[in-house]
Amino acid sequence: MTAASRPARLPRNGSFTAGALAALLTAAVAAVPAGAPATASERPAGERVGYFPSWGPGEGFHVRDVDRAAARLTVVDYAFGQVSDKGVCVESDDNPRKDAWRDYRRPVPASESVDGAADRPGQRLKGNFNQLRKLKKRHPHLRTVISLKSAHFSDAALTEESRAKLVSSCVDLFIRGNLPETPGEGGPVGGPGAAAGVFDGIDVDWEYPAHPGSGGQRHRPADTRNFTLLMAEFRRRLDAAERHSGRDLLLTAAVPPDWPKRSRIEAAEVARHVDFLNVMAYDFAGPWSPKGPTDHHANLCLGRNRNVTSGRLSAGQAARAYVAQGVPARKVVLGVPFYGYGWKDVPPDGHGLHRPAGAELESRPYRYVARQPGRVFRDRTAGAVWKYDAGSRTFWTFDDAATVRAKAAFVREHGLGGVMVWSLDGDDARGTLLSAVDAGLRQGS
Repeated sequence: MTAASRPARLPRNGSFTAGALAALLTAAVAAVPAGAPATASERPAGERVGYFPSWGPGEGFHVRDVDRAAARLTVVDYAFGQVSDKGVCVESDDNPRKDAWRDYRRPVPASESVDGAADRPGQRLKGNFNQLRKLKKRHPHLRTVISLKSAHFSDAALTEESRAKLVSSCVDLFIRGNLPETPGEGGPVGGPGAAAGVFDGIDVDWEYPAHPGSGGQRHRPADTRNFTLLMAEFRRRLDAAERHSGRDLLLTAAVPPDWPKRSRIEAAEVARHVDFLNVMAYDFAGPWSPKGPTDHHANLCLGRNRNVTSGRLSAGQAARAYVAQGVPARKVVLGVPFYGYGWKDVPPDGHGLHRPAGAELESRPYRYVARQPGRVFRDRTAGAVWKYDAGSRTFWTFDDAATVRAKAAFVREHGLGGVMVWSLDGDDARGTLLSAVDAGLRQGS
């Protein structure tokens, strides 16, 4: 189910040498924009995993907007599938995003449709799910995966019975496509097999086993072992579904980059059950420190300043750590952010880097940050970029085309499995960042 192994060649300190990194970043800056993408019938080299947010249509981002990017992707992760407090996968509108409505009940007009055809009355599958089906038909190499995120994983994974209950419900709902049937214009929507074939696998985004995480979800020390057992149960059930359907089904997981959270995962054992792990190599700094210091939130290598997070944690270090924990390099997929964080009231010395701030700014997509006033600066030691505007005293940490291409080249040169991006709606209309992923993975291949 996975590509043949390539040898891991990660440097011992998890970073390039300063000279090698500078050369890589210089080449990345000079080479943007990227070359031609793969054709719709080719499967490009390396995993290119892009998350699509289920709420995208409500903010003007539709599955049809992925159509142009699809040739540069191998997997679209649909975020998110729901796990209820009963420990089962559900389709429900009992949340602010109205997930079931957007997932499969909303009639998509022709102007938003992948193939230009509006959903019809009496159609059993509508919404984002039907658009994903159309997208796959246009791009046969592309696979779609349902990403599960929940505050209830600790309870759902607690016992053998609860794990079996959760996994069987998820496979039934999302792989077999047995959606709840509801009344609709011209006839019922959903029903047995209505979404069969839409999804080619399951991604588990448990943030985080045996760790408080955000949102106050329940956690317990037993999560460490139970996460492994849960992934084994998913693999067993997906293998059975594979034999029944005759098609390969992916199992992946989103995993943290830093040691406190990473230490609570049995990474090598989990890796035995999954096709690959998506390492969330970002959010090293951000609005949870509203007064600063300002810092990089997704640096490729360690910076010189050990008094800030980027001097102690990096994307490259996270990749090296999973390999050191026994995860095959080909199963390590490096996460790249298509968004940035900002601070305001930042003094101008050092062009705002590693300085105190007056307050945080709201997280913004790359396409927004790229349009903001200010000068772009590059930290060639850390493999990072930031923007500072002296007039407004604002600071933004983000990834641009050069840093994204450098990360993709790092993945290629060190035998890692590929690149994951959160999330596809953050790119600009030209697809600047996804083009950079493509270029970095292809160069010299």
